[in-house]
Amino acid sequence: MTTVIEDFITECRARLGDVTVVGAEWTDTQIAYWVNEAIQDYSKHFPRLMSSSDLLGADPAILAGVNETAIDIDTYHIQGVHSVAYPATDDPPTFLRRKDHRDPDFYEVEDCYDFEIRDDANAILWISGDPVDGDAYVTFICDHHYPAATENLSVPQRHFELLIAYVRMAAWQEVSHTESQDPHVTIKLLNEYEAAAQIAAQVYQTALKAALRAEGKSSVAKWDADAHDMGRIY
Repeated sequence: MTTVIEDFITECRARLGDVTVVGAEWTDTQIAYWVNEAIQDYSKHFPRLMSSSDLLGADPAILAGVNETAIDIDTYHIQGVHSVAYPATDDPPTFLRRKDHRDPDFYEVEDCYDFEIRDDANAILWISGDPVDGDAYVTFICDHHYPAATENLSVPQRHFELLIAYVRMAAWQEVSHTESQDPHVTIKLLNEYEAAAQIAAQVYQTALKAALRAEGKSSVAKWDADAHDMGRIY
């Protein structure tokens, strides 16, 4: 089951009923910003697993004799490569093993790859030996989708409460910060806001730890967010 971001924002708004600043109301833009922050933090612990067609574009080809392929990673906020099958037409597939491209013998051996993120937008995929023309089927881990208003969340529904806990934490932190700038607010009230922000942060951290325990021991679990069972990839 999927949920579009605008419906999730509505749900977040309903859950922020007790988090208020006098004379102010949370806008959809503000809540959407916190949702994106929540997805960014969530993706550090439960990155999404996607395929090469999304990574390398409509023609994910490795050219004959060319060892280095530049990759635009900005769209998917790629964190790293999970596996490389090359050539993609092999049946059964041939999965390359990871090897440092700076090793002296990298270009002498076959069936190896390396991957390096250069900056926020660019990366390089190396294929060892003497590559031939063919597509490379790459699976990679990346951030979950940062959706526009009418697009679906890629975070599994069982973790929606974790995202909401983050949004509540961010909202209480905003209240505490905003009210601390008002010289007319009493120390007692400021302490109450600060305590509420701390409690919200503790609730989020508790929910995150519970999710990590439920999904497995690793804090870098790799998820196929497009699979029906949302199974872990080991």
